[in-house]
Parts: sequence; C-alpha cells; structure tokens
Amino acid sequence: MFGMWWLVVTLTFSAGTALAIPSRLVTFPLTLELGDDRTLSLTREDDGISYTLNEKTSARSTSAKVLIGGAETKSGITPTEYSARYCETEFDKCVELAGEDFNITFEIDASRALYTFSYVTLTSDSPDAELGVSIELEENVQWYGGPEARRQIWPVQDSVWNDTSYVTKELSQSIAMSIAEPFWVSSKGDFFYFPSATSLFLDQNNRYEDTIYLYTKNKSPFRSPDHAQLEYATALTSDPRSAYEVASDRFFPRPTSIPHETIIAKPIWSTWARYKSKINESLVRDYAKEIVDHGFEYSQLEIDDFWEDCYGTLNFDASDNKFPDIRKLTDDLHELGFMVSLWVTPFVNLECETVYNEALSKGYFVRDVDGEVNATWWQGNSAGVVDFTNEKAAKWYTARLENLKSKAGIDYYKFDAGETSWLPTPANLTGDVERSPNIFTEEYVRAVAVFGNGSEVRSGHRTQDLDIMVRMLDKDSDWTLDNGLPTLINTLLVLNIAGYGFVLPDMVGGNGVKGSSLVDTKLPSKELYIRWLQANTFMPVIQYSIVPWDYDEENTCWGRSSWSHRL
Repeated sequence: MFGMWWLVVTLTFSAGTALAIPSRLVTFPLTLELGDDRTLSLTREDDGISYTLNEKTSARSTSAKVLIGGAETKSGITPTEYSARYCETEFDKCVELAGEDFNITFEIDASRALYTFSYVTLTSDSPDAELGVSIELEENVQWYGGPEARRQIWPVQDSVWNDTSYVTKELSQSIAMSIAEPFWVSSKGDFFYFPSATSLFLDQNNRYEDTIYLYTKNKSPFRSPDHAQLEYATALTSDPRSAYEVASDRFFPRPTSIPHETIIAKPIWSTWARYKSKINESLVRDYAKEIVDHGFEYSQLEIDDFWEDCYGTLNFDASDNKFPDIRKLTDDLHELGFMVSLWVTPFVNLECETVYNEALSKGYFVRDVDGEVNATWWQGNSAGVVDFTNEKAAKWYTARLENLKSKAGIDYYKFDAGETSWLPTPANLTGDVERSPNIFTEEYVRAVAVFGNGSEVRSGHRTQDLDIMVRMLDKDSDWTLDNGLPTLINTLLVLNIAGYGFVLPDMVGGNGVKGSSLVDTKLPSKELYIRWLQANTFMPVIQYSIVPWDYDEENTCWGRSSWSHRL
C-alpha cells in the first residue's frame, strides 16, 4: 500500500448549462449531465474508475478506465460514496467530486462546438505509486499511432508491448523505438496524448487482453520525482481525421521549412550496406564512378562508418590506406555534382584519449545519478555520450563539426543514434527532471539540425518542426514483419501519424547484414530488392547502397526507372 492519492480529471466540453448536481453525497454508479448534449458516466471498481463520455445528439462515446493500483480507501467514507461541490476555475463550469482518498474535478469549456476535449491528471503523494489508464481495444475499432518498432504492425491494436518504458531506445533486435511520440488515435474519432513530463510505461495485450495500458512508475530509466503523476489529453470527435487535426494542432510543432529538394528528387548513395566499415578513399572514388558510369542520378554521396582515426575524434584517418587527402576527394566529388554527407554519432570512445579526456574533464559527458559516464554502443564497449542538455557540451560538439565541415569539404551530416538507451542509467541530465530522459533526444536533434536541411537523424522527440530527414531504423534484408520489407510502409505511416512527414526509408534492399558482422555484406535476393525499390519509389526519398548493377541489367533498368518517375 502507499500513501494518500487523488485523481484530478479536467474535462473541457463544447457547450453546457448549469450542472444539476447538488452539494451533497453522491453514489456510484453516477451519471453527470454536462450541458444539454453531454453526459459523463462513472463507475467505481476495485482497482479504479471506469468512465464513459457520451454525446447524445451524435451518439458518440469514448471510454477508459483509470487505474490506481494499491490505493487504500480511508475510513469515514465507503468506497461508493463521494461528496460533490461546485468549484471556480478559469473555465465556464466546474464541479468536483471528493472522496477522502481522491478528488475528481471536471472543468467545462463551453467554447468548443465540434468536439469534446478533456485533460486527465492522476496524482499521488507517494512516489512509488503506479497510476495508469486502460484503453479497451474494441472489436471493429482500429487504432493508429504509438512508437516506431522493429515489428511494425499497422493498424496497431494487435501490437504487443511488455511493460516497456516509453522512451527513445534501441535495446535489442526486438525492442527499439527511435521515435516514441505518445499519441494514439482511433477509427471512432477519439485520441489519447501524453505530455512529455510523465514517467510513462506501455503495456499492450500483455497484462490485460485487448487493452492498451499506459501507466506511470517512478523507476529507471526515469529519475524519480517526489510524487507520482500521470497526465493525458483525450478528445471525442466525429472521425479519425478530425481527431488527428485536433491533436496535431495542440501538440505537434509544425515544420518551418522542407528538406533539401535535391535529395527528394534524386537518390542518396550511402557506402554502408555495400561496404560496411571497410571504406577508404579508393572505394569511395570507385563507388562514385560506378554511379556516374551507369547513368544514375544522384544528390548526396554519404561516407558512412568507419572514416575516423578513432570513434569520436571527428578526425579523418589520414593514413595511406584510408583517407590521405579528404579535401581532394570531396573537391573531386563536388566536381562530379555530388553533395557529400558524413556519418557521425554522439559517442567518444575511451581509447580516443585526447578528446575523451577533454570532454570528461569539462563535464561534457552524460552521467548517471551516481556520477558514472561509461556507456556502450555498437562500435565501443567503453565510451562517453556527449550531453546535449548541457549547453556548453552541445556547443563544443557542434563547433568541432563546423571545423570538420570547413576543412574536409563536407556538405551535410548523417547523425546516427540519439536514443536514450545509450545513456548511463538513470541519466542525470540538465533541465526539467520530469522530461528526463527523452529531453536528451530532443536536445540532440535540435542541436544538430543547425547543419542544414540536407542532414538526417534517426531519432526524435517533439522535433516534428525541423526541416531535416528522419531516417527509419535500419531494416533487415528479408520478407518478414520482423523488421523486413513489410514494415517499410507500416513504419512510414507510424512516423507520419506521429507528425514526422520528412521520412527517409532505410536503404533499398535493407542493410545486407551478414549474421552479426559489421564488416561483411550479404546481398538480398533480386526479387526482394526490386519489390523494396518499388515500395520506396512512392516515399519521400530513395537511398541506395547496394546498387542495382550488383545483380544484372534488368535490375539496373528497374533502378533507373524508379527515380525517373519522380522527376
């Protein structure tokens, strides 16, 4: 059991008259008349309160169940008795139901004519409380939204999540969500949106069958405040489009511009899937020559992993067998008409002693609550992560990139990672503790977006307004829903629903990974490659790495026709 808890429900309605609720004890089940056209029905259950908001004229309704696990009912008021009173707020109408163990407040806004809008807030004075809302997945009702996932299903009501923290992450081949906007919308026309200042967890079709259960729990990777609180917004509209428009107008920042038009019109060419980390100047030159000789259009040539002398120095390996004259290489690529982009990450490996020690001594790495900085990532077992919530650290990182861009002749950057799962946990970040750790992803993406609209990121949080491409998680070269070709369209739709319109699909044919190797490439089958290219043609950007002429002339013709239809 935990200490006293209370539930505050703020509901905003489109119209209403005085509420006919006397100032006396009321008993559940309870129906409140909210104006001439709306009612709110409340039922007290063992583990919480079920509520249904109804519109009489339209016969529309939305329901949810607020869960307050472990709450103790105090003596003096039975579990089914509550007092009611009028209250004063900035809204037109307000009524409060009060029990000794919680309060429910309804605030009524009479200015909304087309929909019913609500804020729901649960608060407990115990930091150990679990407060949640349960959304029943009704038959014949479709749900859209939720996080990006490796097993991306669309619509999302059949997805399964097992008590996962709702933060940007890449933990394994099964758990990854580089975009995790907490928004769901149904085919009935209602939605649920959770502000970022919530220690939010998602459990779907796991604890409770046919249910999305969203709850707050003050445990890692979140930093624990001195109380527990769950807040969400919901609305009841006439259709899913209206619901989406209401939500996006209120909660999604709008793009201020668009990405570089050339990368939309013409393909990006990346070294990654074809060459993995075996790249050098000679291979990059050969790659560019092949693209030109085969008559393909191009925007960027992207130099991917591994060009640095050490991961995180942001210095090219200038040895004879790597990149002895990077400026000459980029000048020659520019002469051919390529823009040049470069793969970078927020990590600095321990063995990069000079840069690592500088960042460590100046406090530029993310630390956990115990002061530890060590992090691991796919190219480093011991590294530091630059803390983009620290303004000085962010400026240090971006200044080094500006210097590299100027010296090496780089046009844009491919920013990898950025998910909170790479941080030491729980991370002791700067800023609002209630927005930690997702605040890291937001600050990282906003810091690097200054490098222009030809850059790309693969993570995001409340960054829908930026004019850069958001890349899907690396896709596997197979036919399955386990991160293969079928997830390409599904992921695009999930990211679009989350407010991200400038989506960069992964490379045509997938990443060509051979086992767990980051060195060797396994070509996808010819048919998979063609089908992938066909799907990709109607998406915002085409990105090649494995090339069509790695197969035969027929495949090369398919490749040419794919981008020619876009011009």
